[in-house]
Amino acid sequence: MLQVEPVQYLQIRGTLMATDDEVFALQKRYDVTPVLAKLLYLMVVNDRVTTQDVEATGVVGDVRVSIHRLRKIMSEHGIEVRSAYRAGYWLSDEDRAKLKEVLDYLVGNEP
Repeated sequence: MLQVEPVQYLQIRGTLMATDDEVFALQKRYDVTPVLAKLLYLMVVNDRVTTQDVEATGVVGDVRVSIHRLRKIMSEHGIEVRSAYRAGYWLSDEDRAKLKEVLDYLVGNEP
């Protein structure tokens, strides 16, 4: 019988990063670039991310531009990227749950 290793997550400076399978799943499902898929994943696994958090991961070059692009794409799927000055960026609990469900389905993680 085929044994599957548990999913290993890469952690950069304390921030949980997506596996290649998760990035690929988000790319294909929402038609985003790998960079935007990683940014979206950060928002799924964290309640709130700040510009400094995202910059510390080295995932994107210009956070504001990437958030703008991500907002535009995700709004087409009914998912809103929210923000507040000096508070950061986040997804509603419903949107986070929806994205986690999609990831679990596409990647095959246990719910």
